[in-house]
Parts: sequence; C-alpha cells; structure tokens
Amino acid sequence: MLSNQCERRVNALLARLPPADLAAIKPTLVAVRANCELQEPEEEVTEQEFELLVTECVQQLDVGVKADKLVKVGNGLSHRC
Repeated sequence: MLSNQCERRVNALLARLPPADLAAIKPTLVAVRANCELQEPEEEVTEQEFELLVTECVQQLDVGVKADKLVKVGNGLSHRC
C-alpha cells in the first residue's frame, strides 16, 4: 500500500525510463503492488471466538498475563474502531 505521494514519485521515475526497460520491470512492479495491497478480512470473529482464541494462545505461551485481561483490552479496542 503506497501513499499517494510515493505512488506519484514512482510514476515520475517510471515515466523517465525507456520503453524496453519499463517493459522489463513491469511484471515485478505488478507483483510488488499485488503483495502490498491490503486484503479484506475473510470473516469477522465473534467475541466468543476471540475469547477462545486468546485463552488458547495464552495457555500455549505460558505468559504471566491472564486471558481475561487481554480479552477485555481486545473488546475495548474493537468497540473503538
């Protein structure tokens, strides 16, 4: 995901290239752009699924944080967005 300013700079540089050079790097540029695009989330995670995922991950990591605290923070953040 390029900012508009970065995209303008890239386009300005590309405009100066000879057609043969531009044709040679075009597939690489297309691949880079495709890799940088943000993908839409496939599906929304419900609060219950989120709680279950957090609980499982915390148990696997064996960290000194309780899952319910992380769930509260996560729920607070999701309500702000």
